[in-house]
Amino acid sequence: MSAPSVWLITGASRGLGFETAKAALKAGHIVVAGRRGSKSTTQVTELESAGAKWIELDMMLSDIESIITKVEKEYGHIDVLVNNAGYGVGGTVEDLRTSIQTIREVMEVNVMGPIRACRAVIPIMRQQGGGAIVNISSVSGIISYPGISAYSCTKHALEGFTESLSKEIEPFKIRTLLVEPGSMPTGFLDTALSAVNVPRSEPYLGTIADMVLSAAAGGELVKAHGGSPVLAAARIVEAVDRTGVFADRDIGLRLPLGKETQEIIDWGKDLAKHAEELQEIAVSIAV
Repeated sequence: MSAPSVWLITGASRGLGFETAKAALKAGHIVVAGRRGSKSTTQVTELESAGAKWIELDMMLSDIESIITKVEKEYGHIDVLVNNAGYGVGGTVEDLRTSIQTIREVMEVNVMGPIRACRAVIPIMRQQGGGAIVNISSVSGIISYPGISAYSCTKHALEGFTESLSKEIEPFKIRTLLVEPGSMPTGFLDTALSAVNVPRSEPYLGTIADMVLSAAAGGELVKAHGGSPVLAAARIVEAVDRTGVFADRDIGLRLPLGKETQEIIDWGKDLAKHAEELQEIAVSIAV
């Protein structure tokens, strides 16, 4: 996109959303940054100084749709929606049974919020002749690790929703991008911010789920696989604008970012091998 576009970014007050807002501003776009609450922070001040407009956009609010309509009325158009807002939940399935409300809430923020935002922005983009929707998923939306079933469930749901959505809105020149980041030092797993970590009960201590959750909480995953949120944000903006590394490259639906990409490749190979081995059984039920 050569002319300045209006970018609406949810969850822009920290992490990847914050960096994406900065990257979009640097590319010359107009940024409407959504956040939960009105407390001023260093990030809020920095984006404001760079020209971003802040709005309160909590993905659990009942009026997400009307807020997006107000943005369109103020700016005349919304060219890019980035559904970034979300948070992580760690805990085994058995331990989470005492926190069923937590599962409902993470589903509301990570899945229903983006779906509602998409439903609100699609008519706007369709009438204006096009646009782009960027849904921030995760490597955990493709492969799932023990101990993060609730979070992974939300990202798998977002993947399925977006894959179907992309085909529905393509005729209206609305592009869709699923960003699948791996581990990054964004504070996403920081329970002092928004992450929820349910304590492991005694039977799970020392199990693989315990080890994964301990590694995540201790920062070992980020140290081993950590990518740069600044560079990830730059790739996202380039993918939407078709500039930089995407100037001469056709970007498809998915954009994996991070070292865990190799795990996705290996998972895909294993899945293909398994399907091939069971092909005879699969077709045995054909009538």
